[in-house]
Amino acid sequence: MPLAFLGTAMVALPNQAQADYLGAIEVDHPVSWASSVITLDKDISDWDTITYQHFLTDQNGERAGISFRLTHSVDGEKLFLLISSDERPKRIDVFLDTSGDTILDRPAQYTFQNELSTAQSSHAQAVDAMIASDEASFAQEWSFDLSLLGVEIEEGEPAHIGFDIEVVSGDDKVFRWGDKGNKWLVDRRLTRVSLVPRNIGFGLVSGAVNWTSEAKLSPPQRVGFRRVGNDHYYRIIETNSVTGAYSATLPEGDYDIAAIDSRTAPTLADHQRVSVSRNDEVTMPSVTLDRPVQSDLDSLIANVMEHESINTLGVVYIREGGVELSKAFGVRADGSPADSANSIFKMASVSKPVAALVVLTLVEKGLWSLDEPLSNYWVDPGIVDDPRNKLITTRMVLGHLSGLPNQAGDGPLAFLYSPKEQQSYSGEGYKYLKRAVEVKFGAPFQEIAKTHLFEPAGMLCSSFQGPIEECGQYVQKFHNTFRFDPPSWGEADVKGGLMMNVQDMQSLLEWILAGANLSSDTWAAISTPNAESLLLDDENSSKDRFGLGWVVSYQDGLVLAHGGSEFGARTYIVVLPNQNSGIIIATNASGGLPAIRMIVEATLKQLHPLRELDQSLIHSESFDW
Repeated sequence: MPLAFLGTAMVALPNQAQADYLGAIEVDHPVSWASSVITLDKDISDWDTITYQHFLTDQNGERAGISFRLTHSVDGEKLFLLISSDERPKRIDVFLDTSGDTILDRPAQYTFQNELSTAQSSHAQAVDAMIASDEASFAQEWSFDLSLLGVEIEEGEPAHIGFDIEVVSGDDKVFRWGDKGNKWLVDRRLTRVSLVPRNIGFGLVSGAVNWTSEAKLSPPQRVGFRRVGNDHYYRIIETNSVTGAYSATLPEGDYDIAAIDSRTAPTLADHQRVSVSRNDEVTMPSVTLDRPVQSDLDSLIANVMEHESINTLGVVYIREGGVELSKAFGVRADGSPADSANSIFKMASVSKPVAALVVLTLVEKGLWSLDEPLSNYWVDPGIVDDPRNKLITTRMVLGHLSGLPNQAGDGPLAFLYSPKEQQSYSGEGYKYLKRAVEVKFGAPFQEIAKTHLFEPAGMLCSSFQGPIEECGQYVQKFHNTFRFDPPSWGEADVKGGLMMNVQDMQSLLEWILAGANLSSDTWAAISTPNAESLLLDDENSSKDRFGLGWVVSYQDGLVLAHGGSEFGARTYIVVLPNQNSGIIIATNASGGLPAIRMIVEATLKQLHPLRELDQSLIHSESFDW
């Protein structure tokens, strides 16, 4: 029986609320046309009518005295930006992507230091800037010629651009705007901004989508609104993760509505058409969708790879102790066919649970302690004068409770929190632990990993220190058509640099499911998640709870998982110890996460609901197509 359609009655916006909404700048919200003429003349009094002021924040969500206002000219040819600060910043970066994308794909990047410059000189003629500052404050006006940047707004029609700002203050602190907390989770994610003529009104559309069957699955996670006859305006909104309900405020006009979901992206093409009128509301009729289920995993993977522009994908799937699939798909960077033995993937942050297993093996052998202060072996110069350095232990690092940042950047290392105060994902913590281990054993971490993990597990082509040449070819990373240069290492990279082929992925998964030569006490420590009280009190923060090295949840039994995400690589590992099942997936493309989600649902989720795992994947996934 089809799952029930859920319609949601909405209240139309009154005139004043509509006027307020026009000026709001949030993710995918409209920016109003300027009601007065803006000129770049060192006099910012003409901005007084643009009342919406938006503040930049640091990684902890703390505001600084840095804000901006954004508007555009009535003719749609100019975009105007005013940046204000309590003091003169060291650097300002403004990012524009005129395609409207929210994932950075080599957009125009404008940098202000002593004078305006641009990372893409072909766009330099499209921007002007003027400083209006005094001893008490700093202000800078920017003007962008949208037509020179490729945005040709039709008269009376809305459009989208990708937009963002990053400011480095005089004391080298970084402040950003856009996409809420996700901006710090996915570096250089832009915010979709709508440019809407002031004479266009808004209406409300509501409805819901869901599957005809497959009750174990959450509903389609997005609904897309494509403006009829206008390729410059495309709105994507989230549905309710339980009911599939949605509501959207849209500029008046005609739209095609379609459900969007990584599980269906190659096949869901049907849409509904809706006409949106000023100050009106529309409740859409019931929609249930048949989710295509392909029993042939090879065909499903080939399908999603083509749709997501993935060149190379490796997957190992073990079901109840039997290897169901262990294969590399696609081609390597030189165009040769990928294979399980000779195609090497960068595992991104899946490196962390593997590095954790190396250290836990040392603990198991009595060679290392979970609770001994790491300061007995290593103290980073950045925190040498901070007495909290004596509190950091291996247990804290593996549980992301060290208080250290994910990335220190160009500045010295510093605490974000006191150790054990908050769960805060930290790549720097893993680097810190690696250095302490190397000092204690007087050997590079790669050699320690080889002796205590790689060789016992039969992982002969795995390395934290770059691809092993005799093991084949590194597949390289791609972001759409842009190919990243092969990385080079001077030392082991335990937070994201693990290199593996599919054969070693299979060996790793089999070794973990066989117990990894670890005692029940060690597995109990691994699988005990952090207390909920240690999670960051931030609606945009992940609610994933870490044990030692792994995201831990209990969904039809123990689930251990970890993802890896960077430009040009998406990876994932899931282990179900009680079911003797698990999966490892590696891709060499930024679009790999939709493929991962689809493969997980065609394998592990055929047997187990894993709703928390589904929510974790949804939290990380981009829906920019």
